[in-house]
Amino acid sequence: MDEYNNFDDPPDYPSKGDCYSFSFSSPDTVVSELDTVVNLSMKCYPTIMKIPAVKILLIMNLCVVMIIGVFGNLLTLSSVSYCYVKCKRDFPGFDNHVYILMLHLSLCDLLYCLVGLPPQIYIYHSEGLPYSAHICKILSSVRNLIAYADFLSLATIALLRLHATVKRFDVFCFFKTFEKIPCHLPCPDITWPLLYCTMPWLLSLVIISPILFEWKTPVDWGRYGYNLIFGVCNTVTPKYSMSGISPNGLIYTIGFFVPFLAINISYCCIARIMAAQEDEGSQGQNLSTSSAARQRNLHITLTRVCGSYAIFTGPLIFVQWIEAANLELEAMIAIHTFGFAWYWWIYAINFIVYMRNQ
Repeated sequence: MDEYNNFDDPPDYPSKGDCYSFSFSSPDTVVSELDTVVNLSMKCYPTIMKIPAVKILLIMNLCVVMIIGVFGNLLTLSSVSYCYVKCKRDFPGFDNHVYILMLHLSLCDLLYCLVGLPPQIYIYHSEGLPYSAHICKILSSVRNLIAYADFLSLATIALLRLHATVKRFDVFCFFKTFEKIPCHLPCPDITWPLLYCTMPWLLSLVIISPILFEWKTPVDWGRYGYNLIFGVCNTVTPKYSMSGISPNGLIYTIGFFVPFLAINISYCCIARIMAAQEDEGSQGQNLSTSSAARQRNLHITLTRVCGSYAIFTGPLIFVQWIEAANLELEAMIAIHTFGFAWYWWIYAINFIVYMRNQ
């Protein structure tokens, strides 16, 4: 398998040498050796994932996440859409574009559960790549596109909540620049909702572009495909470590922290504004009792969103950077496998957190 060893001084993993070399070879080599990829995927499937108890646990975990995510988000899409169309008089808030973005968030979660999870369940069951490397590359690209669009949708919702709160109370004069952005859209106007739903996908495409288009500068960003080391259709990078930098880890860190900062800054500002308005109640700007209760309920919901987002997606940063760590191969495989098993739950509980108090 020396022809697949196309970089200097690969790590010494005698039992997995062929797997390591081929998994991180050039894209041209992989494309020209599709049968070899499939065959090696069976040979190189991680030992820890072959343990019957671990295999059953991984498959059951993904099946439960997929079932909850699919049916839960379908319920969210159908119920909110029904209320939006049939019950707008009883629910005047449903003409707000934020609710449309919440539908978009549920759609992203649903797409991830339908596109991203079944292929991985198939890999776990087959103990290797059961379909072509081309399909694996397409599926991993689409799954990452959906994931980052999901993150950015959360951030967009948070920023729109902040804008609506600031505009409602006229808190900061510099926000008046954005007064032309409507907080409540008329029914026929779909321009703003379409824009808000499109932007996360465009930004997501920008984020994954270095890997999707296999850029080689300033570093080799790798590609999407079947990773023989971790037994998953995801990113395949040239080396575990490039001067301590993981291209995949860097991209995920940016894709995670930008929405995470937007969410937390927005919700902290909302909490501060609401607290200030309650303190100024005696000056005639207080909310009615029912309105104040709704705002407190909303704040609880947003706090839960922040918490679930950080709890389930935050640890994946360390998983994505693990390829730059100097750890034993089996330890890296275990951390990677169970890190993703934990992360995937975010797509099963998002709809619960968002819809519970709406």
